[in-house]
Amino acid sequence: MYIFIFESLPLSLLLCAGADASPAERLNAPKVRELPTPPAPGICNCKCSLSHNDRFCAVNKKNEKQTFQNNCQLGCYNCTHETDYTRRYDGECKKK
Repeated sequence: MYIFIFESLPLSLLLCAGADASPAERLNAPKVRELPTPPAPGICNCKCSLSHNDRFCAVNKKNEKQTFQNNCQLGCYNCTHETDYTRRYDGECKKK
């Protein structure tokens, strides 16, 4: 299943560029960006690229700090550990 995001035109114009539109109208139709649907509840997306090494410090509601390599890793960790870390600042977490 996919979520489609239409850019640049209101919905009324998008509906006009449907199946009965001329080839020229279809050619000038708005660009469509296809995004995968988020994983179902209970299924964690942990297919994280390690090439995006943008280390940052995240903190949870208990004020515990954790360093993550990227946003994907943060989301995976929160999902698999049922935690609530959020990004605070760039770089490694500072020790007290």
